[in-house]
This record gives sequence, C-alpha cells and structure tokens, in this order.
Amino acid sequence: MHAFAIWLVIGVGLIVLEMATGTMYLLFLGISALLGSAAAWLGLEIGWQVAVFAVPAVVSCIWGVPLTRRKQGAPPASLDIGQTVRFERWTSQEGRLARVSYRGSQWDAEILDGAAGEHGELLHIVAIEGSRLKVAKAAAGAANTAERA
Repeated sequence: MHAFAIWLVIGVGLIVLEMATGTMYLLFLGISALLGSAAAWLGLEIGWQVAVFAVPAVVSCIWGVPLTRRKQGAPPASLDIGQTVRFERWTSQEGRLARVSYRGSQWDAEILDGAAGEHGELLHIVAIEGSRLKVAKAAAGAANTAERA
C-alpha cells in the first residue's frame, strides 16, 4: 500500500471517529493526516510527511484548547426561573414536597419558604434540581434580595 493511501485512511478514520465522539482534537489530527497524505502524494520523503502532519496537528491542538474550555463554561440559566406555578397538593408535608401545575403538566416541587400549601396558591420557581422544581412564595429576584439581607 502506498504511503499516501495509509495517511488517507488514517485521516478519514480520525475524522469519522471525531464524528462519533464530538471532540475537536480528532478532527484536527484527521485534517493533519490528510495533509500528510498530500505530502506523500507529492512524493516527499517520510520525514517531510511526518513534519507536514505534526506541525499543523500541534498548532491546531494548542489553538483548540481555549475553544473547548470556552464551551465548558457555566451552564446557561434556565428560562423557567421566576415563572409562576400553581400549588396542587402535598406529597410530603413534613418534607415540604408537593405537586405543582406548570406548563400544562404536574411537576414535583420542593417548597422553600413558608407557603401555606393551599390548592391553587401561586408560587414562583427559584431553582431547578434535576426534574424537581424548587419553588417559593416570593419570586426569584425577591428571594435573592431576601437572602442577601
């Protein structure tokens, strides 16, 4: 098998593997291997082929580190925070756990403040933990202000 075909198979394999895993680094290495394949097709010796592969691979991987770290920042704030829910019933009054109506369906919720827990009482979402809403009588902005005081 010719050297350019080996580089080509490695490059395409890395790019396909990148599509399965979602890492940018395998894409960078795959493109660099395709450049190595081009160098082999042009008839350059193996040392030059490796150099044509290695230089863009190293540069692109170093360049890619800040890009991947930027994506791993804090998760975006939920659009549900501050929205109103309607109290339906207690599931555990001692544990302050209840069912609330929100967006046309029933949700598990934890009542954080002294809400009375009467059917139809309006509460506000202040946080979300997994699929459980954390709700309070005061809206999210007012709850944060009260916590700071």
